[in-house]
Amino acid sequence: MAFGALLPCEECKGQFVFKSDAYYCSGDITAWTKCVAKTQTPKRKDWVIPKEFREIPYLKKFKCKKQDRVFPPDAATVNSVPPPSASAPLTETMSSPRDKPLTNMKILALGKLSKNKEEVKSIVEELGGKMTTTANKATLCISTQKDVEKMSKKMEEVKEAKVRVVSEEFLQDVKSSSKDFQELVSLHVLSPWGAEVKMEHEEMAVDGKCSKPASTKSAGKVKEEQGPSKSEKKMKLTVKGGAAVDPDSGLEDSAHVFEKGGKIFSATLGLVDIVKGTNSYYKLQLLEDDRENRYWVFRSWGRVGTVIGSNKLEQMPSKEDAIEHFLNLYEEKTGNSWHSKNFTKYPKKFYPLEIDYGQRNSFTGVKSKLAKPIQDLIKMIFDVESMKKAMVEFEV
Repeated sequence: MAFGALLPCEECKGQFVFKSDAYYCSGDITAWTKCVAKTQTPKRKDWVIPKEFREIPYLKKFKCKKQDRVFPPDAATVNSVPPPSASAPLTETMSSPRDKPLTNMKILALGKLSKNKEEVKSIVEELGGKMTTTANKATLCISTQKDVEKMSKKMEEVKEAKVRVVSEEFLQDVKSSSKDFQELVSLHVLSPWGAEVKMEHEEMAVDGKCSKPASTKSAGKVKEEQGPSKSEKKMKLTVKGGAAVDPDSGLEDSAHVFEKGGKIFSATLGLVDIVKGTNSYYKLQLLEDDRENRYWVFRSWGRVGTVIGSNKLEQMPSKEDAIEHFLNLYEEKTGNSWHSKNFTKYPKKFYPLEIDYGQRNSFTGVKSKLAKPIQDLIKMIFDVESMKKAMVEFEV
């Protein structure tokens, strides 16, 4: 009203939006590319007051005068600061004290503990943490000395992931003790292995600036002195049928991905924003119990190369409800029907990524004159499918 109504962007016909230093186009040039048009003097037209509002005395007398907005001379300097969406969480992290010691940490509980899993989960969440069932995702492992010495298969995964194991009493001491976090970890540690656990606010400098570049801030909460970062750790996937159940669902040992009409109800979606420099993912699976008629819809989302993200597991009342919920989520995220043969990419919508679990078969029509036992031996040595089956629990 003060400066005149904005005309659409000449490049993409999108809408201009005012920010501190200029007007930015919010449209898209193509389904894959966002418009980067920016101007301080956009074209305008007269602001027209609708008839139904002319009963208001002020609006009845209002006359629009098209004019350019004046920007402060230091607008360019202001623009160099990261956008609010990126800087707000960081500012909040630096300014607000960490009253919950396990904030942004994932805890894995193994073995026979004095408390059941629900009680442990309640304590962990009260301290700001979250429970996980995957060793590669864990920041700390709660277990007993007996289980560490027993070295079960799950404990071997914890050791391979270099996750430090502490006793159950650690949770109580963290809750009530005034001792330093690192000191408490050292007092209750049970494993000879393990990476140093660092609380997120310890990565911030006193002057309020991050001690690491912004691009590596979310690289993980566990820092190893001489080894890969947490985000570079490997995850084991077990393929059942034609797809692998996401370990974050916690159902990899008791469920499989639902299949109907030869189509596997699992989708991995991606969305890249070149302007913001983000690479987002969205995973969607319909899971069916291996023994009973139970169904879940699992989804996880986040940004590639960071710890930003979360997941959700929903148990559905019936198979039909599960299928309908899966189809609705897929269409909401991609703009396409699940059964559509020709996928169309839409602006600001995800697109499917092809995941190869090594299940494809290849046959040749070459006939051999070798004796049958020799043929069988050669086939066994060079059978790629046998190799793939042997590596069905692969590392990615």
